[in-house]
Amino acid sequence: MEDPRLIACFHLNQIGDVLFSLPALHNLKAKFPQARVVSVVRPQCAELLRLSGLVDEIVERPHSVPSDVSVARRLARRKPDLALLFSTSFATWAMALLSGARARVGFTARGLFLTQRVPWAPPPSMQNNLRLVEAIGCPAVKKDYVGLISPGEAERDAAHRILCDTGVDPAQPFAILCPVTSSGREIKRWSDEGFAEVADRLSAEHGLKPLVVGVGGGAAICNQSKSAVDLTGKTPLPVLAAVLQKARVFIGVDSGVMHLAAAVGTPVIGLFGPSDPTKTGPQGEGHHVICVDLPCRPCLTSRCDLGRACMERITPEMVLSAASSLGLPA
Repeated sequence: MEDPRLIACFHLNQIGDVLFSLPALHNLKAKFPQARVVSVVRPQCAELLRLSGLVDEIVERPHSVPSDVSVARRLARRKPDLALLFSTSFATWAMALLSGARARVGFTARGLFLTQRVPWAPPPSMQNNLRLVEAIGCPAVKKDYVGLISPGEAERDAAHRILCDTGVDPAQPFAILCPVTSSGREIKRWSDEGFAEVADRLSAEHGLKPLVVGVGGGAAICNQSKSAVDLTGKTPLPVLAAVLQKARVFIGVDSGVMHLAAAVGTPVIGLFGPSDPTKTGPQGEGHHVICVDLPCRPCLTSRCDLGRACMERITPEMVLSAASSLGLPA
């Protein structure tokens, strides 16, 4: 392949999936430094790519067919040389074709309209994305997302204000708790009672202020906790990245927010049930994954007829033991 002048990248919809694409984008820029990289992404994830600094232009793609047609026409006017598809959806294949890109590289899962197909293994993962860019000659010089998200001064200032406005001393060490999963993946949730107990013991035993983040679910935990502060719904994604970066530890279920914490370098205690931490666990060093050894896991499904035993059998003691092993203050 001749060195491309313009590369259009089509991303998946979730926060974690966009974070999984960052090492591939890093390697793409390392191989083709003169190319202009345009990323097509859902509006809720656009700020993540801005914080990464790995793309030259972001095209937001709202959920609608007219929007997809508009995006394809906008790209067609730019005449991209290469379309790189992290998504396996029909809509992204169609947009890539309509963009007029001569080379369209994506995964083999029903890979329509592609000029080059790359093996894909479920679920969406960093490993899949690295194979995608390796197929067009980009060596895997970066294999994880650690350090590829960098909150700026504006985000850090906004994080400071939010902490102050909710009565949290920004100078006090704090822990982040995140109960929230992506839509349709409630099977991965842990118990509110478990999070509340962990919150109070982190406060009593380690002197950490527990803060609950995400899009919701904080009130139920904070109503059962004497020490937790509810920040759910109060931290836009770029500001959340800055809050996570200041935390001593992140404790939460497998989610995009968990990966964002790992990406900014915060130690993660990840609670895993149906998902496979060898494929979608936190990247980098210093993390601790908790999962219960059951013959049915990882099942990678969204429904369970066994009472979600893989999550229900995770205990607060397991979580607190992991926290102690990270060298938190006593």
